[in-house]
Amino acid sequence: MTEHKSKPYLVTEGVKTLTRFGLVGILATLVHICVVVGLSVMTALHPIITNSLAFCIAFIVSAYGHMRFTFHFKGNRITAIAKFFIVALLSLGVSNLVLYSLTISNVVKVEIAQGAAIFIVPIFSFLTSKFWAFAES
Repeated sequence: MTEHKSKPYLVTEGVKTLTRFGLVGILATLVHICVVVGLSVMTALHPIITNSLAFCIAFIVSAYGHMRFTFHFKGNRITAIAKFFIVALLSLGVSNLVLYSLTISNVVKVEIAQGAAIFIVPIFSFLTSKFWAFAES
């Protein structure tokens, strides 16, 4: 017999998953910022290098956090991390596409375009992470 879950249960679980996703994202962002600032203060590395290193470290925090905390993933971790890396790169592409699309005509200010990207990208990232990168097979 299959287990039937009520709508309120599904909504509650969805809200919990979204909250965990947001918390992991905030933690990864803070790690990224701390690594950039730390490397900038302690080294003479080029900003592109410090930002790239920070991205890599924040990616590890994000991938591990989403795998263990957000989605409680129990499948093939190597495959999931590879898929999540693709999600991260696609998210950067979506962000740049939103910025470019909204600012090319000079009708929308960069700040507004960035706000739109900040709103759209986490939705894209959540959906692709939940239903593809960390989906149980």
